[in-house]
Amino acid sequence: MYIGQPILNTILESGTAKVMLFGEYSILYGSDALAVPLNKFRGRLIVPAKSERITNHMIWSNTELRNLHKYLFRSNSALISYIDLQSFQNDLNAGLWFNSTVPEKSGLGSSAALVAAFYKAYGKKIADIHRLQTVLAFIECNFHGQSSGIDPITVYLKKAVYIKNGTKSHAFSFFGMPFKCLLVPVEGKGNTSELVAIFNRLMLDSGNLHYFLNEYIPLVNHSLAAIIAGNSERIKTNISELCRAWPTVFPHLVPDLYHDLGARFKHTYFKLCGSGGGGYLLAFCFNNSEEIELVNDYNALFVDL
Repeated sequence: MYIGQPILNTILESGTAKVMLFGEYSILYGSDALAVPLNKFRGRLIVPAKSERITNHMIWSNTELRNLHKYLFRSNSALISYIDLQSFQNDLNAGLWFNSTVPEKSGLGSSAALVAAFYKAYGKKIADIHRLQTVLAFIECNFHGQSSGIDPITVYLKKAVYIKNGTKSHAFSFFGMPFKCLLVPVEGKGNTSELVAIFNRLMLDSGNLHYFLNEYIPLVNHSLAAIIAGNSERIKTNISELCRAWPTVFPHLVPDLYHDLGARFKHTYFKLCGSGGGGYLLAFCFNNSEEIELVNDYNALFVDL
């Protein structure tokens, strides 16, 4: 916390991007999920120096943070007790802003980076990982209207996080995976809160809901079960089936590039990244060096596991 303006720019806390490998949308219905931090992109909460030239972007960011303060201040939730709102207000008055390289509306967790940095700066330490996830989800709801909390807790812990049955969180380590993960850029950007609202409307149709609960979610859970068991054959089979199934559930989120990629690759499978609508597709390349080079032709980014 800083009262007044500091002499030098003060970086309070930071948060990275993240990648949801499995469980986007389905975690809202209790599926398993797995997310990893992505250190290539990062955001920092900064209190500007007294001599700093204030830009329009800094003013906009400060305004967005004030909206977060308003959301928290007006909340009736008991979870507000974990947050130091007075220190947050003091820093807002000193020009607090979020300087981020995380692409917005791309499925890489721009809001998660902010929420994680925010809680590091103004939240009480919580030993219980499930309770921490609940508090972070409560904060992120300001941006999306609905949040499982897996994105910000992954960023906060700086570790891969596996969630069982939509609620039980565990830090996760990868061993000997038979695939490489890459992010393939696609055109467009997606607004998460709007896309979640569209998804919720789709689930009002009994046929869509039945397929999602009885066909799609089992594919998500089976993929993760195979990864945890280290069964390379089942990992490839389940991920390939999942990557063929997601366009049935989310036809409005399938970019044109998806069909081109599917026709070109035999050992690489592509699926939704985050809430979708643009930004990136997630590629699982099964240890085929030639296809990894081909994926790189699309300016892909590697995801460290």
